[in-house]
Amino acid sequence: MADITTSGIFSTAWMRIYTTVNTVTDPDGKSKWIYSAFPIKLIDNESAYPLVVINPVDTSLDPLTFTDLKEGPMDVSIEVYTTSAKEIDSISDDIVKAMQTKETDMLTSGIHTMRLAGTSYNHFMRNKSRIHNKVLRYQFDYTWRDF
Repeated sequence: MADITTSGIFSTAWMRIYTTVNTVTDPDGKSKWIYSAFPIKLIDNESAYPLVVINPVDTSLDPLTFTDLKEGPMDVSIEVYTTSAKEIDSISDDIVKAMQTKETDMLTSGIHTMRLAGTSYNHFMRNKSRIHNKVLRYQFDYTWRDF
């Protein structure tokens, strides 16, 4: 357990989340639709939607233990953008299902006690297109090795 180390806390945890979310199929069949930041060059390209953004993970590094295994809290926001209100819910459902299905895989890498802490919804207009946005906020604990 705990393939997360102090030197790779952020990148390893983010990659575990990405690998899990990447099991969700893009409804439009695009090969690239999951990003680490919003692809600003695509903002006005209606055919670029739907798309998913997995934001950088946040954590706190102040554990009080006397072993090489440490534990701490972590959270990540996963954003879904679509041009369809109906589609935003179905993609969000698929992400939640993937996160629950792959929870055991995450546990073996040190991510545990995962929970969907909340969601928020918003929409905005871009070039006469309504873009819908849902944010899924996940919180979890993780164990890492201090070496």
